[in-house]
Amino acid sequence: MSLSLKDALKHKHELFAVEFEKSKAVVEEWRTAVDALFDQLVAWLEIADPEGIIKVARGTREVNEPGLGRYSIPDLNLRAFGSWVGAIPKARTMFRRAAPPQVNAPEDSAGRVDITDEIRRYVLYRFSRDDNDAWFIHDIALDNGLQPLTAERFESALLSYFR
Repeated sequence: MSLSLKDALKHKHELFAVEFEKSKAVVEEWRTAVDALFDQLVAWLEIADPEGIIKVARGTREVNEPGLGRYSIPDLNLRAFGSWVGAIPKARTMFRRAAPPQVNAPEDSAGRVDITDEIRRYVLYRFSRDDNDAWFIHDIALDNGLQPLTAERFESALLSYFR
């Protein structure tokens, strides 16, 4: 005997409610990690650019991610000399489905943020161990592998955009 639509919908709704509650915690943890990353990037930028030549604006964007659904996440917009560079969270999970595809995406990373002007792209990968985050940067153009994200590497990335 097959399920009625009523029974199927009720069952699916119950499963969805459980998954939705689990994903809320993951999304909130991801938002917190992205906020902390952006705080660090802005702090480095304030040291490197004390005159505030690069204008910094925080915003939010909507992401629709498999397994987590649709959620809002902070983004960071940098403007100088008529150019824009964004720090854009791409995914908490599912790296290989993020655009552009990242064949060499680390399997055990816990988030991806792109620094891009939509032409050139640096990819930041987050690794989380024991409630401590470590961020690594990958220069797609050089394909130099993952390097720990430091103030110097962040400044070098920005120099490639604001030369």
